[in-house]
Amino acid sequence: WSDFLAFFAKKGGFALAQWCGRAECEAEIKAATKVTIRCVPFEGSAGSGVCVHCGHPSQKKVVFAQSY
Repeated sequence: WSDFLAFFAKKGGFALAQWCGRAECEAEIKAATKVTIRCVPFEGSAGSGVCVHCGHPSQKKVVFAQSY
């Protein structure tokens, strides 16, 4: 989470990161960073891990970015 925050605080862009799939978690990410999910890739997004924000189990990666 700290790397995610630092990335968007300094330069922004797009970040591929694990997400738990919970709408509440996405809302918390948006409130803290103004960053939202831009797309869910069909290929290369599967794989277990932990959510970039809450640490809950995650089965997919999504692309995050700030809307300007």
